Amino acid sequence: MVALVLLVHVLAVVGFVRMPGPLIPVDVSNTPTLEAVLLPPPRPPAPPAPRPVPRPRPQPRAAAPAP
Repeated sequence: MVALVLLVHVLAVVGFVRMPGPLIPVDVSNTPTLEAVLLPPPRPPAPPAPRPVPRPRPQPRAAAPAP
């Protein structure tokens, strides 16, 4: 079983090495279609960040009475 797997891998590697040109010939390919197939879909935009909650300003402290 191991010998069969190794033989298949060797044949595949030799086939890829001896094969002329790229796997997808660029001159006959339709580039927009290839990009649509090979590239991942665009990410949706991030949701807007939540607005900060407004906090009321603290009231100024009353001056301490003079002794």
